[in-house]
Amino acid sequence: MVQFIQTKMALVIGTIVVMVGQTNGSLAEQTTHSSNPQGQLTPAQVQHLKRLGLRIAAPAYVPAGFWVSSVKIRPGKAPGRPGYLINYRGPNGTCFAIHSGRGGSGYPLAIGYQQFPINASFPGYGTIYYRQAINSSRNALTLFSRPIEAQDGRWYAFQGAGGEMGQCNNISPQEAVRIMESLRYLP
Repeated sequence: MVQFIQTKMALVIGTIVVMVGQTNGSLAEQTTHSSNPQGQLTPAQVQHLKRLGLRIAAPAYVPAGFWVSSVKIRPGKAPGRPGYLINYRGPNGTCFAIHSGRGGSGYPLAIGYQQFPINASFPGYGTIYYRQAINSSRNALTLFSRPIEAQDGRWYAFQGAGGEMGQCNNISPQEAVRIMESLRYLP
């Protein structure tokens, strides 16, 4: 017989909401919301991410007017492989996210996309893929990078409008490259 145990707790501290969940002793998805106007993670969000016990990478460059709208910790597809997602929102309904994880990531084939090279020593070299949205598939990814595996064995990826980000507007592919090239480990 399989026993299923689930607990959830919400803490509200100012504008930060931390959802803590546990399922059978494993890490469940957790989200922190905030709105730091400088586009950087708040100390509470950094602490939330550091609970993973991993080195955390985030962009040093964030376009003007953007803020971190949420931070999600994910259990990962395999035990012991947690990941995270940092969501950013900006002016004119723009958005993007930085993902990190281990193992598979599920990004689409990049056929018919314009390509913009990422030339970074960290996390490594890669490509931003971009195409105009097709009216019939508003939720399809139109701006993303394939996961770039760093020396620490984790992958890092960029995601624009569509997919999990939902209905919002993309930033330019050039800004996406600049963001990915600015990834740095947090102290």
